[in-house]
Amino acid sequence: MNVIETERLLLRGFKEEDIPTLHSVFSDAETMEFYPAPFRYDQTKSWVKRNQIRYKEDGFGLWAVCLKESGELNR
Repeated sequence: MNVIETERLLLRGFKEEDIPTLHSVFSDAETMEFYPAPFRYDQTKSWVKRNQIRYKEDGFGLWAVCLKESGELNR
């Protein structure tokens, strides 16, 4: 998957290293209000894996938005 760069941001595919940060969002009940339930850690991991498969098989997918300076996934 390609990476898009702006002055401050990187847009890239999700990586396994993103799982802990994503899980802090996906496990929050308020954030996940319109899902059946907040995600367990294994569900977050599966979500990342599914997106990685989409990149390979379909050539596109969701983007991770990261701060360019630190590489940190933006929440």
